[in-house]
Parts: sequence; structure tokens; C-alpha cells
Amino acid sequence: MLFCGLRNKNKEKYNLMEVKFLRFVMIKSVYVLAIINIFFTYQLFSSNNEENFLLGTKYGFSVLYTNNFQAVDMRQLPSVWDSIPRTASGSSNGFNVGAFYEYRMTDRTSFLLRGFLNYNIAQIEGTVPEEVISNGLPAEFNVLHKIKSDLSSIKFEPLIRYRLFKEFSLFGGFNAGLRFSQMFEHKKTLLGEQGIFFKDGSQIITGLDKNIEGKLGIQASLVVGFGYDIPVNFNGQYLICPEIMMETGYSDIASRLTWDMNSVRFGISLKYSENPTIKYEIKEIRRNRDSVRIVNIERADIKKEFLEKGRTFITSDTILTEKYRIITNTLNRVDTLFYPTKSVIKDISISERLDNGKVDLSCLKVYAMASDGSIEYPKKELYIEEYHSTNIKPLLNYVFFDESSSKLSSRYNLLNEFKARRFRLEDLSNLSTLDTYYHLLNIIGKRLQVFANATIKVTGYNAGIGEEKENLELSKKRANVIKDYFVNIWKIEPERIMVEWKNLPERASNMNDADGVEENRRVEINSDYWDILSPVIINDTLREVTPSQVRFYNNGGTCYNIDKWSLEVNQSGNSLIIFKGENKMPERLIWRLYEVNQTLPRNESPVTFKVQINDYYGNKIVSKEDTIKITIKTLQEKENGAADDKKIDKYSLILFDFDKSELNKENQKILDFINEKIKKSSKVLIEGFTDRMGDDTYNKNLSKRRAETVASKIKNTKNIIVEGKGENELMYNNELPEGRFYSRTVNITVETEIEK
Repeated sequence: MLFCGLRNKNKEKYNLMEVKFLRFVMIKSVYVLAIINIFFTYQLFSSNNEENFLLGTKYGFSVLYTNNFQAVDMRQLPSVWDSIPRTASGSSNGFNVGAFYEYRMTDRTSFLLRGFLNYNIAQIEGTVPEEVISNGLPAEFNVLHKIKSDLSSIKFEPLIRYRLFKEFSLFGGFNAGLRFSQMFEHKKTLLGEQGIFFKDGSQIITGLDKNIEGKLGIQASLVVGFGYDIPVNFNGQYLICPEIMMETGYSDIASRLTWDMNSVRFGISLKYSENPTIKYEIKEIRRNRDSVRIVNIERADIKKEFLEKGRTFITSDTILTEKYRIITNTLNRVDTLFYPTKSVIKDISISERLDNGKVDLSCLKVYAMASDGSIEYPKKELYIEEYHSTNIKPLLNYVFFDESSSKLSSRYNLLNEFKARRFRLEDLSNLSTLDTYYHLLNIIGKRLQVFANATIKVTGYNAGIGEEKENLELSKKRANVIKDYFVNIWKIEPERIMVEWKNLPERASNMNDADGVEENRRVEINSDYWDILSPVIINDTLREVTPSQVRFYNNGGTCYNIDKWSLEVNQSGNSLIIFKGENKMPERLIWRLYEVNQTLPRNESPVTFKVQINDYYGNKIVSKEDTIKITIKTLQEKENGAADDKKIDKYSLILFDFDKSELNKENQKILDFINEKIKKSSKVLIEGFTDRMGDDTYNKNLSKRRAETVASKIKNTKNIIVEGKGENELMYNNELPEGRFYSRTVNITVETEIEK
């Protein structure tokens, strides 16, 4: 019996040492990991190391297996002697199931709030000496105490997550919860041989310490751990995160009894991110798409139809694939086609016409017309040929302002510092002349960065009439707005920009005309350095199409009470041009391919088209889809063949002053460049243009004088055709001052045979 008592005492001694050592390791581990977490968080905020793997906002749920280690100071139990410290300890298995929300705070840190159900039925054991009856005499023997309690609880766990590496993270925080069970069982068993009993004559006593039962206590712990994000799909929108957590804390299961708890949790979290979180694997591809052109049809009290061109703008679409982020930039333009007002619309719905069999669902017939407009023939085919081409776009050095305003118009493309750093002149290659002009300030800013020794002079003017007359302060503000843009956005040194302000421009437009007054409200930018204001020269591929127009005839006019209608032309699922309008549909719609080169088909897939009509009653009819055959003769095909090819260059001169036909030195410099490109066999077409201001006949003669002046300077060839277009063929939108200036020009087209 003595040996048994010593053995139990030694067992108790080693059990107590094991518990203390385990508690020491767990507590120290938590503290060490907490210090590591604080250190890395400090490193995060003391440096700005941005990586591509970003922590996005996430939602998900977790399933965790727990291995719990508990310890209780048994002196707190009324049924246990408290003469010396006694500890009951034990381990139990459980699991956690819950959901979480993770909010990204910085590139490396996020806040995570988890709520979960913690299931844990704990049992601990400890031995203490107690006086018992042995062979009818009092004696002291070890008694085994077993305590069982339901520590299941609902917990909330706020954590800070710090990303150590791309997928590997450190967690730190705490949790707190409320137990929802009052279960508490305490029994003791006498350890010894037969004939040993408690004083009540039994060897096992249950139901001890019921007087401390009945408290739903709280649980709280410090938590640290690690997690590793494993993407389920290619962009990390769905992830699996294996994790290991360690926690140390206590559970207040009853009055006067504190239950120390240390746990290790293993498990996984399934996560969903609102935004893809993995970016380092995705390669970015940028593509430029040809213009999607929309034509709005409007009716007006006019005798002849005319097209008003809209401004080109760029939209971007992004497609994310497993390996690539494809960004497609699309050129768009919305024009308006004005039609003469015709017949009165009758109050008959589409559905009524369908019932009477009077609506032909195959309501389109297609005719192609030659570019001179004199021949119309039913040929549903487009022939496109590619040529090498050099294109010169003149740069108008004027910036126009609204009346009595010094604010830059929204027509101009203004960048922020970030976009300015990424601006490239090559990106302007697909833009029209006028749309290139709207980047005037960015072109000059970029060139000033390239040519560091160049300087410019910015001069502000007013209209010299009305509220602007003699308003030098307004002229000054306009000039300073331009200077500030160069200094603040393009980071040009202020001393390289000289600012002046005056009343009327030295070469003012006609003040007796409203258009002329508008043109004088401007800022002029000049430089002695040629490269700052030189034309934009693009070496590109010219694509010519035959025939240059496609006319769509339809019987949509037989469908009365039309609310909206549209005709869409597509190729390979991409929209080339859309005609749309309201009320009665015109019987003829013209696709002017020669005017909008961006809408040309880019491959030999058939072009499809169809009409859709909606009436006021919600009814809709859609025509049958028809096709146009496309044939393309590419540069590569011509280079591989034996046939001769030709190069087509198009040049626009720097603009003429109002009512002038003389060449200035800038125009002469461009002509010197053009003459270097002209060969003896070249064919040269010179076309003069004017704006809408003034008499028609006078403008016709003025445009021809401009063309003849240029023709007299052409060298190396006598194969020259000279034409004066006047204002019957306006080059650009003359409602805008820049459109009128750009219309005062001469276009030169040079065709040169390329021999094999």
C-alpha cells in the first residue's frame, strides 16, 4: 500500500510538471507570435512595398478541428482539500464551424471577423490525497477526481491578418464567447486495494460540488496562427486556406472556478473574393478596335439630307481569361444624319400590319454605289485594298474658350499626372485629325519633355467685343490656365514658358461675323523650336474600299406608329455601324465608307445586317439577316505576289489664315518634306477647302487659289490635278472654331507605283 501511494504521488508529480510545461510552451508561443505580428505590421507601415498579390474583401466559412488542453486549480472546488496546490488537467477533441468576413486595409494587412460555433466536451483528471477508511482504520490515500463539463460556446474572433509572402499569412487577435450549457459533473474514485473505502462506505462518489453549478460563463483567448491561400480558380476569386491556430485563455464555467484552456486548431477556410486577388500571373494585352459608329437619324425642315459628324471618343472593355487580361480600346463616333420631313405618321401598330400580312420581314435590299455617286448597281460585295501610306496631320496651335470664360473646354483631352506619365504619341495613330488636335496640350507637353531645351510662348486673347472688350485680365487668366497645365501636369519648368496677354489676336478673324468673334476667344502657343508644333506624321496602312458607299433600302416606312428603329451592321460579332432613330424610318440609309475609314471590315468574314422596329404598343419585328461579301487584298499578299503595288500618301498643310491663300514658312517646310517623297511617276491630287464663312462663289475661288498656290510648289512631276472644293464639301464640323480653322486647308494625295 505504501508503494501504491508513492507511485500515485510520483504520477501526480509528473502529471503536474507536464501540465505546467505545456501551459508554459503554449503561452510563450502565443506571446512570441504576437511580437512577430507586431514587428511585421510595423515594417509594413514604415515602408511602402507594394506587391501584385492583393488582399481583396472576402467572405467564407471555416471548419476547424481542435485539440484542447485544460487545467483547473482543484483548491477552488469545495470538495477538495486545499492544503497544497493541486491541478487537474486533460485534453479533449472538438471542432469549430463558422463564417467570416475579411476586409482589406492595406496591400499586406486585412481585418478578419469570424463568428463560429465551438463544440468541446472537456474532461480533466487530477489526484489528491484524502483521508479514507482502510481495514476499519483511518488512512490517507490518493483519490482520482474526474471533472466533465460542456465548454461548447458561440464565439466571435477579430483578427489582424498580415501577409508575410504572396500566399502565406500570419494571424493575430483574440476571441471571446458565451457558453450555452450548464453541464458540470464531478466524481471521485478511490485509488487502492480492496478494503479501502471513503467514510460513507463507497469507493466512487458522484455529483460533487453541485452548489457551484448554474453559471453560463464566458470564454476568452489570445489567438495567433498561420494560413496559406490556395486559389481554386485562375484569378483567386475562390480560395482554400489551410490554417493552424494556437490560443491560450480561460473559461469561466462557474462561480469561483476558473478553467484554463489552451488549444491548437487545424482546418480550412473556403473563401470568396468580390474582386480577383491574384494579379501576378495575369499578362496584360492591349488591343485597338476599329470604330463603332452610330448614326442618329433626325428629321428637319430641310430640302436635302446632310450628315453632321460627331466627336470620336474611346471606350475600353476588359476581358479576364486564365492567363491574360485583354483590354480592348474601341474608337466610337456618333454622327447625326438629318433627313427632310416627309409624310404624316398614321396611327396603325405593327401588330395590326402583321395581322393583315402587309409587313415584309425581309425588308432590306442592298445596293452598292460608286464613289462619284453617279452609278448605282445591285452588287453585295466590298473590295478592300491596303496600301503603304504616310499621313500628315497638321497641329493647330490655338486653344479656344467659351464667352467670358477662362476655363478649358471639355472638348480638350486633359490628363492627370498619372495618365500624363503613360501618354504616348503613338497612341494617336488611329485618331482623326480633329481628335488628334484635342490632344494638343498633351502633344506639346510630351514634346517639351523630350526636347528639354525648347521654350514656348503662350499668349492669351479676348474677342474684343461685348463683355470681353479690353478685358486684359480675362486674356491673362486664359494664358495662365494653359501654363498651369504644362507646369502642374507635365512638370515643365515655369521659366521655359513665357506668358503674354493682349486684346485681339494679331491675325484676328472677322469681327462682324459671330463665327469670327468665337475664333478670337483663344490662346496661341508658339515656339521657335520646330519640333514642338510640327505636324503629327503617321506611317500607317491606308485601306481603300470599292464601292465607297453602301445604300440600304427598306420598306420600314410601311410600318406606321413606329416608336424606335435601328439598322445594325456587324462583322464577326463586332458592330461596324448602327443607324437608329425614332418615328418613321427613311426608305434609304447610306453607309458612307469613304468618310469613316474606321468602320471598314478588317477581315474577309461576311458583313451581316438587319433591321429592328419597335412600336408604341411594345411590339417588335426583326428582319431576316442578310450578308455582304468581303474581299481584301492585303499588303502581305501583294508583297508575296508578282504584281506591282502603289503607295498612297495623304498630307494636310498647316492651316491657312482666314481669307488667305499665301503659304507661310511652316507650310513651305511641309512642302519640302512632301517634295522629297514625290517621284517622276507619282500622281498628285491637290484639293483646296474653305470654311462656311462668306459667299459660296467667293469661297469656291478661294479654295482653288489655295490649291493652285500649293501646286506651283510641287516638284519632280507634272502629273497634277487641282480642285477647289469651296464650302460645299466642308472638311470638319463648322459649328466649332477649330473645325472652321481645319477646313481652311489643302489636302495632297500622292500615288506612287512601287516596282517589284
